[in-house]
Amino acid sequence: MTSLTGRGVTGGKGGGEPSPYVLMTSNSTGASFVLA
Repeated sequence: MTSLTGRGVTGGKGGGEPSPYVLMTSNSTGASFVLA
């Protein structure tokens, strides 16, 4: 789960492809959304 969170943060800061990944992670974890 740590790997997924790290990827979400990177994509949210300056990305566009991992956008769907961040959404899925935030929906499953919730904490990812706060980090992103």
